[in-house]
Amino acid sequence: MHNYIKFFAFLIVTLITYSTFWFMVNEKFIETIDEKSRVHSSAGSKIKYSKIYTSGFPFWLHVHIEKPVFSKSNKNLSWSWYVSELKISARPWNIDKVEIISPGKHLVVIKTKNKTWELDVNVKKLKIFLGWLKSSFYPNEVQVEIKQALYRSEPFPGFGIKTEAFVFHLRAMGEIPKSIITNEIEYWRKKGGVLEVNDIILKHGPVRIKGEGTLALNKDLQPMGAFSLEVGGYMEAVDRLQSSRLILPSEARFTKAILSMLAVKKKKDKNHEIDKIVKLPLTIQDR
Repeated sequence: MHNYIKFFAFLIVTLITYSTFWFMVNEKFIETIDEKSRVHSSAGSKIKYSKIYTSGFPFWLHVHIEKPVFSKSNKNLSWSWYVSELKISARPWNIDKVEIISPGKHLVVIKTKNKTWELDVNVKKLKIFLGWLKSSFYPNEVQVEIKQALYRSEPFPGFGIKTEAFVFHLRAMGEIPKSIITNEIEYWRKKGGVLEVNDIILKHGPVRIKGEGTLALNKDLQPMGAFSLEVGGYMEAVDRLQSSRLILPSEARFTKAILSMLAVKKKKDKNHEIDKIVKLPLTIQDR
């Protein structure tokens, strides 16, 4: 009987200690999110929401944010991103690794002096993983997975309103900047800081793209990059461009001839059989 009493006393003390720990970490987790929001706000971005609350006790920390709006504007360009709901999750004992889930409706509005673009999409699955090194402001690892995205109107004429999948894995190399200060970003660039982008997958309409590459910053802190892509479904993509009258029939025939010469052997993935693929280099550079 005495041993049972000791056991239950130990159990109660453990539960009280862990509960205290969970609520302390929960508060710290919300403070961290709030701090990063305030830093972005001071840099010109704005983050608003209608409601925020937490859940997940005892093994998870979940922060639910209802109707968040992310925006940024300057003289020539402004953008806003409206989200129906956002859930940020982490383990209480490892808040440097965060998962963000945001299925449902997303609306992106981009405005210039002369034009406005809107992207209205409903996403079945949107999951983002973020991993931080201690004391760094930016994450050193980002994984994005989007599945079954349905658009209100075609984002690319002739290619349909559904993106089956968009996936990529980004990892920062070098000493990660500890703040958003330009000098620290410049230091990271000079020390060879680059972003490795792997496991790129895009499936939209007939197009199937896989690839990998690297991103970096030039001396003006503008992005530049080099990628190697494997593209499938290109013949049907050319047909759709022609059907949408974006290219002439003669241009379609010429494009198909060039792509046929560049095509390599058949390749299969888990869900689709691609007759032939074209390997293409892609360079991103600010001019």
